[in-house]
This record gives sequence, structure tokens and C-alpha cells, in this order.
Amino acid sequence: MNNEPEQITPEYAIQPNAISQSAYECGTNARKIIAMGTALLPMSPRSKEDYTVSFTISEFLTALNITDGTRQRELIRSAVKECAKSLITVQDDNDAYKLMPWFQEVNADWNEQKCEMIFNSKLARLIIELKGKARLDLIDMGKLQSKYAIRFYELAMSYAGFAGKNGNKENCWYFEREVGELRELFAIGDKKYKMMKDFRIRVVDEPIQELNAADVGFKIEIEYMR
Repeated sequence: MNNEPEQITPEYAIQPNAISQSAYECGTNARKIIAMGTALLPMSPRSKEDYTVSFTISEFLTALNITDGTRQRELIRSAVKECAKSLITVQDDNDAYKLMPWFQEVNADWNEQKCEMIFNSKLARLIIELKGKARLDLIDMGKLQSKYAIRFYELAMSYAGFAGKNGNKENCWYFEREVGELRELFAIGDKKYKMMKDFRIRVVDEPIQELNAADVGFKIEIEYMR
């Protein structure tokens, strides 16, 4: 008899604001898989084994309310491979940063339709120990199809604690980023979207329009400053 408790499909990931505001680039499904892994990461690990998370494809689809299908599962297979190569730059201050992989190892059993992901231990400790965390709703992330929309979602949520404070109106909060900062955070090279018009449309306007239409609990109003 198997006495192991049945895994409860998570509803949200608790992520440090410093991670949300870090520089990285990965595709939409890879980012959603990372969020699923973070959601399953225990906040009080007892050993390095607790840095290992596993879930079935069905659990992943359910957690993010994603429609199942052959094409979707093929995209997830590609995203799992991408997760194994994805890097994140965690900025300590203007002169210090840590560049590290999200995962130490990624295993997939496509017969069992199951993924096992071992977080990079240093990053896992940062996720657990860093102060100032935001709650990222997995279903809300599942609604977003643009990787930039997801980045704006987690970036905005990392500032949600300022709602109604420091001059912000009730249930409102404010953050700003320069174009160069967005390029760095979203890992967009200088040769991509070289025209400012293209950058604004593809990286800012369209993703935020998507986010605002997705009913994620808040909307972003854009104000451009020269």
C-alpha cells in the first residue's frame, strides 16, 4: 500500500521580489513550468532533497488552466528542455550579481508524462530565504501567452506591496523602468527591436494590452516619459 500523501495541485507560487525583478529570458511555457516548480518548492526545506519537485503534465495543465491537446503537449516537451538551459541573473546591487541556472537537473519521463526538476541549490535557497515575496497566481499566468506579458505581470506583482502607500492611491501602485532596464531585465539584445516604435509596440504596448484583457486582478496604465 502506498502511504505517500497525494500531491495537491498548487494554486500559486510565492516568489521573492528580487527574483521577479531579475534579468532572464525564456519562452512562455518554460516560464510557466518554472512557476509550477516554484509553487511546489517547500518554504521550510529539511534537506537538499526538498529542492527536487515533480509533477505530471496533467497536474501542470490543471494548475495553469491550460487546454490540453497534442500540440500543447509537444510545446511543453520543448519547454522542459528549455528549462534545463535557462539562466537567471540575480542582481544584488549595481556592481554585484549572480548568474546561475534555474535548475541543476531536469528529468522527463514521457511514458509516465511526468517531470522531475532539481532546483539549483543556491537559487532555491534565495527563493526561500530572500525577504519581500509576492504571490503569483498560476491560473493568471496560464492566461498569458506573451513572455513579455508574463514578465510585466510578475514585475508589477513585485511592487504590489506599495499599494496605497508612499503617495499611491488605495489599491494602486507605481513602478517605472527605462528602456535600457527593460532590455536588460527581459534579455533583449540591442539588435532586436532597434526602432523605438517597434520596441514600444512589441515589448510594452501589446503585452500590457494582453495582460489588461486577461483579468489578472489589476490593470497597468502606461505613461511614457522623455
